[in-house]
Amino acid sequence: MVQLKVLPVFLCVMGLYYCSYMEKSEIIFRHSTSLQVKGCDSPAVFFMTLGFGAVSVILLTVLIFIILKHRKTHTGQ
Repeated sequence: MVQLKVLPVFLCVMGLYYCSYMEKSEIIFRHSTSLQVKGCDSPAVFFMTLGFGAVSVILLTVLIFIILKHRKTHTGQ
């Protein structure tokens, strides 16, 4: 039996964990386990996740705009 111990437990360790092995240069996935930290259903966690997602989208949009503007000025269009 294989065990995975994660201590201390933080929100960042929540997710789906898989047991896998390699056979003939292929990765075989078996036995998935979902880990959820108690108390993460609070509104604060939801709003933090929503806020980080919104900031990520805004930063990605600004980055794409800067790249396109930079390309346009260097290609002479």
